[in-house]
Amino acid sequence: KKDGDYFNDLFEFNIPGKHWTRVDTSNRPSVRTDHSCVVYEASLYIFGGFDGRSRFQDLHQYNIDDRDWLEIPGSDNGPMGRFGHTAVVYRSAMFVFGGWNGHDTLDDLYEYSMETGQWYSVCGRGEVPPSRYRHSAAVHGCCMFVFGGVDKRQARFADLCEFSFDTRAWSTVKTFGDPPSARTFHRAVLYAGCMYILGGFDGTRRNDMYRIALPEQQPRGEEKRRRMLTATDEAADEPEAGDLEGGGGHTEVDAETSRLRLQVLELQKRLECEQERHLCKICYEREINTVVLNCNHRAVCARCLDQVSTCPLCRAPISKIIQTYNG
Repeated sequence: KKDGDYFNDLFEFNIPGKHWTRVDTSNRPSVRTDHSCVVYEASLYIFGGFDGRSRFQDLHQYNIDDRDWLEIPGSDNGPMGRFGHTAVVYRSAMFVFGGWNGHDTLDDLYEYSMETGQWYSVCGRGEVPPSRYRHSAAVHGCCMFVFGGVDKRQARFADLCEFSFDTRAWSTVKTFGDPPSARTFHRAVLYAGCMYILGGFDGTRRNDMYRIALPEQQPRGEEKRRRMLTATDEAADEPEAGDLEGGGGHTEVDAETSRLRLQVLELQKRLECEQERHLCKICYEREINTVVLNCNHRAVCARCLDQVSTCPLCRAPISKIIQTYNG
């Protein structure tokens, strides 16, 4: 810290009334800076941060309706203490990327399930961005877009990186026009299909603004997922036999059973996604068994590749095809 103090106060801004209100709460997290904050349903989730001495790995939930804080118990699977990371929400999970742990900048990605309270490490696949902190991250469609940041050597970035929640892989976005300078401490938001970058530090404090239009990618099977959610909601409305009989006394057991069921379903879904990762991205029936040159993408089976002249992923011309075999 150069000057000033660290804080743990909370304020509410009423947008229509343009009015600030200090929110007095109990059980607040300790003072900190460079933490992350996301919103899921009616709660804020605060992770990590730095108080001048310690780098935190704690997770706190603030219930907006109850106006109360809750520290969520940690686990051995969670991320190490860090600050300057980013956190975003996609569906019912929070994704934490990068940061500084006091010794090095990080390039790891973690997922926290809001439904089961479990942390998961997300494997780095594809073009994983170089380690960084004090970057920005925003979600559009089924992808997270990371821009800028700085590494341990104080080298600043101007790259735009994309992580697909669908394929669980990273890629670098090729951009055109008048790009922002390499910077850190900036902010990024999404609106109407565009990402806006404001301010930051590139050796000089900036107040400039940039916009880039992003293509929206919908996850595979989105319509099927929505139908399943509708069916699940309808089933949830059906009363249990115990409810009809007026039985009670098992609330805690039922809650734990529901949590374990959700956890099993979550793990089954992860297994299905891992199995699907090896399927051809055109037919989704046969296993991937080719590598396309010169782009080196491995995403299609030989039969489907015979029907195209460009790489299905990057549209680069195909100069050579190498067939692969499982040993």
